[in-house]
Amino acid sequence: MKENEIAIFIDTMEDYNDPWTEEEVRDSNYMSMSLDDAIADRKSCVFMRDDILATVAIK
Repeated sequence: MKENEIAIFIDTMEDYNDPWTEEEVRDSNYMSMSLDDAIADRKSCVFMRDDILATVAIK
């Protein structure tokens, strides 16, 4: 991911209730990925998190 794409990543993840700071993005492995790959990977993690939380809430 390029420096100028960090804000796009942050804005996109906010849409999925997954807040990030610029520093967190810079310190993450997502900086070594393309923006599209980083978003796809993180969305997968968010969906998995949401599924787990939904399962726990049911029990």
